[in-house]
Amino acid sequence: MMWRAAVLLVTLALARVSAFAYPGAPVDIDTNTPEVRDALKFAVDEFNKQKNYTYTFTVGTVIKAQMQVVSGFKYIFEVEMVRAYCKKDGKVKLGDKSDNQKHTTYACVFEIISQPWLGPPKLTKNVCKLKSS
Repeated sequence: MMWRAAVLLVTLALARVSAFAYPGAPVDIDTNTPEVRDALKFAVDEFNKQKNYTYTFTVGTVIKAQMQVVSGFKYIFEVEMVRAYCKKDGKVKLGDKSDNQKHTTYACVFEIISQPWLGPPKLTKNVCKLKSS
């Protein structure tokens, strides 16, 4: 009878622990901290470097922002990227109207590894899909 009580207590304890995030698991983060803004800016800059478009893209909406402690920090972003009015050469196209249907929009997932003691961050995941209007 005692062993049944012990098994029940262990089972309840494990069920309670599994209800919380595991150490090292991604956790939601505030996008207003300098470190998080820097990581997202880095991802956006890399996205713009890799795309062969005349105009730059910027974050329209942050859908999800997470951080995971690895051998450094892994930032995970789900964002909506929208075309900006600025060309990559820095010139603004005059007369460009704000018409969302004309803008190209991407749904993107970025992962950035930050290990400041080893150098600049690295974009380890850059998966974007064109959103249909």
